[in-house]
Formats: sequence, structure tokens, C-alpha cells
Amino acid sequence: METAVIGAGAAGLTAAYRLACKGTKVTVFEKSEADLGGLAAAVPLGSTYIDKYYHHIFTGDNDIFALIKELGLSDSLIWTKSKNGLFMDGRIHPFTNPTDLILFPEISFVSRLRMGLTVLNAKNVKEWREMEDIRAKDWIVKKAGAEGYHKLWKPLLYSKFGEYADDVSAVWIWNKFKLRGSTRKNLGAEQLGYLRGSFLSLYKRLACRVKQRRNPFNDQFKRHGAGKQQENQIYFDSGELSSDGRLLLIKEFFAKLGVERLIRQVFKTKDKAKRREHKDDENLLQMLYQIIASYFTDDNADELK
Repeated sequence: METAVIGAGAAGLTAAYRLACKGTKVTVFEKSEADLGGLAAAVPLGSTYIDKYYHHIFTGDNDIFALIKELGLSDSLIWTKSKNGLFMDGRIHPFTNPTDLILFPEISFVSRLRMGLTVLNAKNVKEWREMEDIRAKDWIVKKAGAEGYHKLWKPLLYSKFGEYADDVSAVWIWNKFKLRGSTRKNLGAEQLGYLRGSFLSLYKRLACRVKQRRNPFNDQFKRHGAGKQQENQIYFDSGELSSDGRLLLIKEFFAKLGVERLIRQVFKTKDKAKRREHKDDENLLQMLYQIIASYFTDDNADELK
């Protein structure tokens, strides 16, 4: 069997590596080696590299620890204590450990105490699915109080999610509390892991283990056949790729053509609903993706094809 992996991001490279280890013939398609890592890629800085976005791992990331060890990079993994600060009212306040929270002067002592208990109790939440339909805003206000939300968490949420901040699920912020709390020892500073020379060294090592590589696709996509015999094809600068698995990056293809942007511009919802689980343009795009993947009804999407 011959397998194609579209995109040399962290997941794509790892999948290709695992397949190659099992003797499967693998071809990885990516624009260039400069894009290794995808969203977790790196940029040159002097004689080394620095990660663009995702730049550290946590003490509980056991799967990536095992991969780093398997690829012989354990000696390059270093652990360091994080150091964070909050800029508020013209001053930088240290905000790294529980002591910093207790001494934080911009909110009342009661709000500080409630916030600390919220973060501390996050690890005890087991039924997180019950939180999926609760907004992070509402959850934080209920648990930590309105003062803590408006002075601390609201600016942080808006800086990350912009206009969508009010719609972020409580599951996201709960998981952040739980994840960051698990990296601490004895309520001290959290421990974060880095690879010397950036995580690009990991992606390069993975790429070296995958024997075949090709060039980027040039926005051409075709489908052949009908029903279960359908086959997808993508035409690349250096050749043609066919796939009967149909697991292709349709969203990236749409993004390149500007389809998503066009739909969002012309498809406007006119009712006065204050809150939506999904916007109408998002529902339309999802329907298009399902049809392309031959899931013609919502019930069909429950089954893997």
C-alpha cells in the first residue's frame, strides 16, 4: 500500500514516520522544508532557530517525551521555570505562582482567593463534557467573580480570540487551568520543556526518517467515480496524487481559493439572536465539507467512510 500525507506539520510528520516504521511506502507533500512543523514551525535567529508559536511542552506530555527519546533527542530537552507578568495600569506585576496571585493588588482579596480556588479545583473536574455548552465568560464569573473576570480574564480572552472571546467554551479555560496547574511542584513555579535550537530539530529528525518527499499542490482538485468508488486527486507541481481515502485538507484548499472568505462576506444573518452555538455561514461551510467527503446527511457523518 502507498500512502500520501498532506502537510509536514507535527501531526503529519509523526503519522508519516509511524507508517514508514511499519514498512508502508509514504510520500509527504509540503510547500518547502522551511515549512516543517506547520503551525509549530520555527524561524532563523542568528546561528539558531526560534519557534514561531508553540514553543514549549508540559510535564504531562508523555507521548512527545517518548517520541523525543525514540529519535535520540533527549539530551536536547531542557526544563526551566516559567516567569510571567501582567501589565496593568502602567505597571508590570509578577504573575507566575500562587504567591503572586495573593499579592496582586489590582483586584480585591476576596476575588484573588476565589480565583486561586477556581484554578486549584480545576484538576478535580471529571465531567468536562457538561461544560461544553457553558461559555468561559459565564463559568469564570460564576466561579471567580465578575471583578476577576473583567479585570483579568476578559482582556486575556479578547487578546487571544478577539470578537469570538464571548463564545469560547468553558472547557477551553478549564483545561488551561488544569494543564498549567499540573506543571507545578508544591504550588511553586511551573516547569516548561524546550528543545535546544527549537522544536524544528524534532521535525527535521522526523523528516529524515521519511524517505520520500514531493512539492506543493497548486490549487487543482478533482473527484472521480461515484459512491464508494469515488477517488480524490490533487495535482502538484511535480506530479499527480490520487487518494481513495479522501482524507485531504479541503479546508486549506477552500482557504486558498478564498471560498470561506467569500461565504462569510455575502452570507449575513439578519435575525437578532444574542448568542449562537454556530453561525449560519459556519453551518453552510460545514455542510459543504460533509458533501465533499460524501456525508450527505448529518446522520451519515456519524459513520466513518
